[in-house]
Amino acid sequence: MLADILQMKKSRFEIAVEHHQAGRFAEAETLYRKVLALQPNHADALHLLGVLAAQIGRFDDAVNLIGRACALSPNVADYRMHLGNALGEKREFAAAIDAYRHALRLNPRCYGSHDALGSVLRESGQLDEAIASHGRSLQINSNNATAHYNLGLTLAKKGLLGEAIASYRRAIGLQPDFPDAHWNLALILLMQGDFERGWREYEWRWRRKNFPSLWPTFSQPLWDGGDLAGKRVLVHTEQGYGDAIQFVRYAPLLAGRGARVVLLCQAPLARLMKGADGVDQVVSAISWAGELPPFDVHCPMLSLPLLFGTRVDSVPADVPYLKAEPSLLARWGAKIGAAAAGPLKVGLAWSGSPTNKNDRYRSVALEQLSPLARAGATFYSLQKGPAAAQTAPVGMGLIDLTDELQDFADTAALVSQLDLVITVDTAVAHLAGALGKPAWVLVASEQDWRWLLEREDTPWYPTLRLFRQRTPGDWPEVIERVAAALGEYARGMRRAA
Repeated sequence: MLADILQMKKSRFEIAVEHHQAGRFAEAETLYRKVLALQPNHADALHLLGVLAAQIGRFDDAVNLIGRACALSPNVADYRMHLGNALGEKREFAAAIDAYRHALRLNPRCYGSHDALGSVLRESGQLDEAIASHGRSLQINSNNATAHYNLGLTLAKKGLLGEAIASYRRAIGLQPDFPDAHWNLALILLMQGDFERGWREYEWRWRRKNFPSLWPTFSQPLWDGGDLAGKRVLVHTEQGYGDAIQFVRYAPLLAGRGARVVLLCQAPLARLMKGADGVDQVVSAISWAGELPPFDVHCPMLSLPLLFGTRVDSVPADVPYLKAEPSLLARWGAKIGAAAAGPLKVGLAWSGSPTNKNDRYRSVALEQLSPLARAGATFYSLQKGPAAAQTAPVGMGLIDLTDELQDFADTAALVSQLDLVITVDTAVAHLAGALGKPAWVLVASEQDWRWLLEREDTPWYPTLRLFRQRTPGDWPEVIERVAAALGEYARGMRRAA
């Protein structure tokens, strides 16, 4: 009775805040809007409704609502900080920086605003300023695990990997159950070739918020590295196409332990994977309707290196471990034979998936590859997606048969007919490597962990050669080196012919 009376005395706004804090967003939004219907200038209601909108991904609404609250109450630091958060999510970095700096003028001791400003400065490429801002946050509160983590991200982006590791470890020391800190620590350890510790830390990926797991949980147990004789193991792909192509190499090792391997993969990979060494059966997202063949244990694909104790010097790198179907080889051989105009046939892929958060670093425009035309090769497009519509440079004579590529099995057959593949860091690089095809990979300074550091080769694929950026963002210098190497490659082929 007393609780009911006390509840009745609470304002509608207070009840809305309680719902909001408890994660009952629909109820909170309804009440905030009722408050605003009666009091359109209720700044706190506008602010918190905007915060709620940001929490559920409605960032345009968040900016509008919090902006209105700031106009009504221009001297509230929290309003400005949350406006900066919403603008940052929209990647409107200049406006977000202004909002955070305004918040800090109002409350210079707010370590959260210093830290958030550092993160936006990092995203906008102002790394030294970002490091200083994280540092100011930690001077105010040295026990903030999130600030240590964000400093680690910025140090890693600047290439200060040892210092980044130290920051991640401080974050983990303060908050041992910090999945993102463990995950980013794993990426650096793997990049440095410390596979022993790196693979262990990589297992924290499953505890990250919104980690892109492709499949539901299974009632059968996870494989723990134990006896597989006579057992069926379901190996399920995760993350992107390139990851699946790279790590299906472990299927023969499973088969070598007496297992029958059932592979659950994305539909565009299914036809290609049916020919993978060691794979007994393939189930794709299209053919699977919630029912799977019987299996005894399951394993996510990128846990296999940990379970097999993979180190840099023990990567299973026998290529090819993927092969094109004979019928497709014949079909694409006829197409290439009809189209070929020169002795050197080179496939090109210049852009990765636009949904990848690092795509802006790893992709180039097709026009930037114009120096390659000097080699006198015949070029074939391997590019799919929006970037495929880009116009080829004058003089390149790019042959585009990609409309006829139904899936990766077709792409594998096309790649198998070429002499060389030149590609940015995308699934095409992994496909060429898995097929044992010579391929040159353009690697950004913001490189993926799997290419390690400084090397021009990779233990994962013996036929790949890496061309790394020497200066962040400087693709023209990289492409000039590739063009010079391609000219020499073409001259060598002409001499051999």
